[in-house]
Amino acid sequence: MYYFKYKDEKTELNRFDYSSADSSFNSLNFDEDADSAGIALNREFKTKELPSAKININKAGAEELVKLPGIGKITAGKILEYRKSIKAFSSINQLKNIKGISEVRFNKLKNYIVVQ
Repeated sequence: MYYFKYKDEKTELNRFDYSSADSSFNSLNFDEDADSAGIALNREFKTKELPSAKININKAGAEELVKLPGIGKITAGKILEYRKSIKAFSSINQLKNIKGISEVRFNKLKNYIVVQ
């Protein structure tokens, strides 16, 4: 048992024994099986597939925009609303005018977009 002292109270903390909790946890040797552990995590937390060709942000719908790194459904909706308000993008840099697209996020997606 571990004890934690907080404001003159003695609180008991139970120690969790990982060895008996999950046999799959014990079977992973993170030093030797780092690659296979990473593969397992990628399968569990599906990573986003990046677009194979550049996406024209003047014609793309929400389903295409969410393929971009750092763009989810909400941000895709904001892009569509902004595009509608300005009629069309004249530069990819205009994406930075949208709330939620920071310089960092823009830098992650700029290689996957085009304005035509």
